[in-house]
Amino acid sequence: MYINGWSFVHFISGMLLGFFFNVYKINMVRMIALVLFIHSVWEWWQIHIGMTDVTEPYIWTDVVIDTLMTLIGSMSVYIYLHLKTK
Repeated sequence: MYINGWSFVHFISGMLLGFFFNVYKINMVRMIALVLFIHSVWEWWQIHIGMTDVTEPYIWTDVVIDTLMTLIGSMSVYIYLHLKTK
């Protein structure tokens, strides 16, 4: 598995998104769709401006792991806060 420092950053940013979506009472299915959309736009932007080198051997693994870490971070906070309020 390919986990690096950026994976941790993606997890933390996912936690912030999960908190934001919980505050605004967005349901989990919509939250997952929005997190995937936001992160996909961000990854596309990085490729478009040249920050991400698509010729690196593990770049697509890195994109998938970063997306999963963002989702895990957002879902963990969302579920925690959702259960805490019940």
